[in-house]
Amino acid sequence: MDCRDEPGNDKFDVALSIVIAGLGPAIHRAEYPAAWKIARMTRKLAGEETVYCVYILANKPQGTLYIGVTSDLINRSFDHRNGVKPGFTSRYGVKDLVYFEPHSDVRAAIQREKTLKKWPRQWKINLVEKDNPHWTDLLPQLTGEVGMRPIDGLPGQARQ
Repeated sequence: MDCRDEPGNDKFDVALSIVIAGLGPAIHRAEYPAAWKIARMTRKLAGEETVYCVYILANKPQGTLYIGVTSDLINRSFDHRNGVKPGFTSRYGVKDLVYFEPHSDVRAAIQREKTLKKWPRQWKINLVEKDNPHWTDLLPQLTGEVGMRPIDGLPGQARQ
């Protein structure tokens, strides 16, 4: 058992409120202790089930949108942010994670991604604005890095 799993460990009892979509009809906000627990939602740890996320990136509020699906939302977001692969997001500067929804089944996640891509643009904007009206970048909340700056190099490297 990781020490961070121990109840009452004050070092990790900081609560963050984040927007989570797709968990149920009336559940759009949830409290999670410590940023690392939020990150655990989107990563597979030893012995845990994989969580697949459908996500939307934007370059500015109501700007250019990109929809994708991944089993590692944090690293995939860093890839987009840092232009690791040439393509749509690096060409149009689409870097802000403005919406995501977790799925336990990869087929359901892929189907949801395809469905969202076929939606009219305004429906996609409405989906983001329902839970994130200010188009706040959600990646700093997922990583626990408030005031996050663009990263030089690969995720996981020490930053100054």
